[in-house]
Amino acid sequence: MHSNLPLCMKKAIFVISVLLIVVFAIVILNQRDVDNDEISIVTTFYPPAEFATRIAKEKINVINITSGGIEPHDFEPNPKDLVKIQNANLFIINGNSFDTWAEELADDNKEINVLKLSENIDSELSARDPHFWLDPVYSIDLVGVIFQKIVDIDPKNRDFYEMNKTQYIGELNQLNREFQTELNDCSLRKIVVSHDAFSYLANRYSLEIINISGLSPEEEPTASTLIEISKTVRENKIKNIFYETLVSPDLANTIASEIGARTLVLNPLEGLTPEEVLDGENYVSIMRNNLTNLKVAMECK
Repeated sequence: MHSNLPLCMKKAIFVISVLLIVVFAIVILNQRDVDNDEISIVTTFYPPAEFATRIAKEKINVINITSGGIEPHDFEPNPKDLVKIQNANLFIINGNSFDTWAEELADDNKEINVLKLSENIDSELSARDPHFWLDPVYSIDLVGVIFQKIVDIDPKNRDFYEMNKTQYIGELNQLNREFQTELNDCSLRKIVVSHDAFSYLANRYSLEIINISGLSPEEEPTASTLIEISKTVRENKIKNIFYETLVSPDLANTIASEIGARTLVLNPLEGLTPEEVLDGENYVSIMRNNLTNLKVAMECK
């Protein structure tokens, strides 16, 4: 219908049409970017990643940067990890010198939205021991704190997150009841563990802990400490020595062989091994495995 228009006007119409198409395409692409702007949460180790995933499910990309059986105490992030943290909507760290590198990063980069879990634990142990997630009651508190942070960054899906949080807290309450009931009537209350990670668990369920190593698995005991532990084990007729999945069992095996005891796993849940991931293990299932082994070691009825 433009056949009678001058050539210059035809060119002008063509140029305007192209410009409109380009502008329309840019608007569509920008809208697509907004719609696909994925919310991400980065955590420094397994339990908060599990808690966040159980709340958010498919709506948020939760990244545990120490996945794959990495022991988180001595982890150092690489440049790709740092990019993930910088781009995340929320960075969940433990605190209490468990993930010192993350605390330092958070202190130096105020623009990062950080949740430090240790600041949300009210306990006489909280100034010393960072392993509070091993107490299911404190884990319930952590789930509540993580839920609120998730709602802050994605308020439109609050009802979805609240439903998931309520369901998961129900599982954790049941787990706590199982520990209380099944560790109530036991012949032994003392257990020997590979490193000082179980104070919260012991405090909640009235256990006495003998630690082979310090707060970090890398803190190896002295020869005199090993001798004293062996003596205590014999005197208390302890028949089982606990070891962990992410650190060497050599020290536990040494003490066990010396006194004729056997070894069992007590998992501090600092991370999952690749095998545990393949088997579909999670926080609740591994804590139940811990309970089973504790009942054996403590000779529970």
